[in-house]
Amino acid sequence: MVCALLLQPSAGAQIVTATIPVGTYPVAVAVNPVTNKIYVAISSGTVTVIDGATNTVCNTCTVAAGTTPYAVAVNPATNKIYVANQNSNDVTVIDGTTNAATTVAAGSFPHAVAANPVTNKIYVANYGSGTVTVIDGATNATTTVMASSASWAVAVNPVTNKIYVANYSSNDVTVIDGVTNATTTVAVGMLPEAVAVNQVTNRTYVANAGSNSVTVIGGGKASASILLSSSPNPSGQNQSVTFTATVSSAGGAPSGSVSFQDGATMLAMVNLTGGVATFSTSALTLGTHSITAVYSGDVNFNAGTSPAVIQKVLIATTTALAPSPNPSIFNQSVTLTATITAASGTPNAGTVNFMDGSTLLSSAPVSAGVATTTTATLAAGSHPLSAVYSGDGDHLPREHLSLCGAERERLQLYRLRFRCDVQPPASNGGHHRHAPYT
Repeated sequence: MVCALLLQPSAGAQIVTATIPVGTYPVAVAVNPVTNKIYVAISSGTVTVIDGATNTVCNTCTVAAGTTPYAVAVNPATNKIYVANQNSNDVTVIDGTTNAATTVAAGSFPHAVAANPVTNKIYVANYGSGTVTVIDGATNATTTVMASSASWAVAVNPVTNKIYVANYSSNDVTVIDGVTNATTTVAVGMLPEAVAVNQVTNRTYVANAGSNSVTVIGGGKASASILLSSSPNPSGQNQSVTFTATVSSAGGAPSGSVSFQDGATMLAMVNLTGGVATFSTSALTLGTHSITAVYSGDVNFNAGTSPAVIQKVLIATTTALAPSPNPSIFNQSVTLTATITAASGTPNAGTVNFMDGSTLLSSAPVSAGVATTTTATLAAGSHPLSAVYSGDGDHLPREHLSLCGAERERLQLYRLRFRCDVQPPASNGGHHRHAPYT
């Protein structure tokens, strides 16, 4: 058998530029415009590869397929080729770089195949089982979606991420949501045999062989994912908080605007840039705020609302740490006192972690703004002690670091001079050396 290639040298003129011999009974052809390779399914069980630059068959590139290949599709984004094999109930996946082939199981009598280059999902219409096999192009894992009776043809709209399956015996089209694999059914003419999508107008055309008609399906808008985050959370009163809304879709890049809502109150409306809208405010009142991002939608994508972010605005706190005695003697008991003060009220809940560098010494509850602990386990030397307040339902967490060693002179700012020094025991004429006072 031969393949004929056409070239259009001028408007309205079509001429045959080459006739290329291929295998016996070629039944399907697909083109990879990126690599300029053409893939021809041969019913005897192979795929012929044509070099589009030279119009020659690559004699070393013929790929073995399954039994009775009937349809072929190319994903130019991944350079993978997918061949539906009717009588072996599988799909041959060809690596366009190496021509290595992998077999993926499909449903009964796979009759058509289409690829979504945006999501890297491949859809195989199985005539015998009335199902669609969805292949994950990254892993070749499969999912089965129920269609209807005698699924004959399939087409993909990568803009809306919708898949249209013409069901020959039930006179309808199954529309698959590419995100959820949920389906809806649209009645069409008798014996729908072919389906095609116009991505620009979002319309789908179904050729009905039994009623000599074409059904036009007006496509709906695609869904978009709306995610909202905030930083910092929790925040302090009068502290600036930034909210970031990200709107995305496998079917393209959404445009439009996002309204940031505090319950029913609109805080701001911001246009999307690259699918992202941000808003900062320091005007949130003390308490808990349920913030959502409401997407306006556009000509291709439906409006939607993000899950709520619970933003807590708490009272700011400061923590002061006082070790006593300081300096101390090895094995001497040292009391650490953390005092937490707040812009309003006195913290009476939460805990303080007393740290020696990155080592937790102990935890103590806060009562009337104070937490204390006692330790006699400090080794000889200087210790960078800190007190880390957990916060509570009303107050922000806070850390105080007691600088020691070479930094101890900075602590002159405090009335109590923190040295955090532990003096080692030593003998001098049978007497122990005493720690100095400051």
